[in-house]
Amino acid sequence: LDGLRNGDSPEAGGFVCGAFGDGGPLTEAADALAIPHDSLRFDMGRLRGMRALARAIRKNHVDVLHVQSGYLLQLAYLPARMTGARIVYTEHAKHALQNKRRLRRVVQLLGRRADAVTTVSRNLKEYFVDALGFEDEAVTVVHNAVDTERFRPEGESERGRSIPARPTIIGTVARMTEAKDHGNLLKAFSKVLERDDDTLLALVGDGETRGDVERMVREYGLSERVLFLGRQERVPEFLRAMDVFVLPSKREGAPVSVLEAMACGIPVVATDVGGVGEIIEDGVNGRVVPPQDHEALGAALCWLLDRPETMRRFAVSGPAEVRRRFSREAMCRNYRTIYEQVVRNDRIRS
Repeated sequence: LDGLRNGDSPEAGGFVCGAFGDGGPLTEAADALAIPHDSLRFDMGRLRGMRALARAIRKNHVDVLHVQSGYLLQLAYLPARMTGARIVYTEHAKHALQNKRRLRRVVQLLGRRADAVTTVSRNLKEYFVDALGFEDEAVTVVHNAVDTERFRPEGESERGRSIPARPTIIGTVARMTEAKDHGNLLKAFSKVLERDDDTLLALVGDGETRGDVERMVREYGLSERVLFLGRQERVPEFLRAMDVFVLPSKREGAPVSVLEAMACGIPVVATDVGGVGEIIEDGVNGRVVPPQDHEALGAALCWLLDRPETMRRFAVSGPAEVRRRFSREAMCRNYRTIYEQVVRNDRIRS
């Protein structure tokens, strides 16, 4: 972005990806794109980590430091200010802010001093304005996005491979954590089996609550009806193997998994948490139900399975909706505009 100071085109500059910890899932992608990156350890001491970040900013001539959570904002703020780097702060979810008073106060103090603040949903922006006291025009919404070249209806499928060709497949792609509420999904799925016992539930993902989920499957007598598929890299292939995608979460920011399923042409049933309501309009392009209500979730799944014409309509409208509103190109274009503005020292006003 060096060229932006002189009015040159954005292509004149470059980007640096900073990773906290021992690499991470972005390291391989950064290497593939020839993007230089540093892996910084803050568990060796906060001040030591801040000094290391400041050195990395100077070494790589970083103009914009894009911080992806309130927790990282408190670590990155001083190094950015010490080196003259602009700060773009993006928040993805409000759960930690709601439950950690100290973090909330840090965000209220430092977030107002960032050069730009963005959230991934209008729901989250409303929290910043109503609960944290940010000015409405100081927070910009930039929705999450998906790669519509990778996530599309056409392509290979796991149907007939790791997922049986028949019968009906209801599935989800999610880490197995307390927030994703797989227990709610299992109870709802039991209701679906009362309607049609020739249905399977495919669970893609792994995590700390997997043992609890496996125990519930046994307790509910679902062992023959639930597939544990673990963590998968080829997510589009698994999505295309599903007849219906379901997100049963207790809380979310702006769930990318819903966008990925829609982009692949899979009808979606999701709980009304976070930014879900900004993606799905109930009955128009999917179904939305209250969280932690397995009766409503089960009823919505049965409603959809009983209406094949509606399922086909959702399958057709999903990819078009994602391309129109949630494409990766649109998201990158929005962030790039923000980077250009802050480099030119214009504080972002939405």
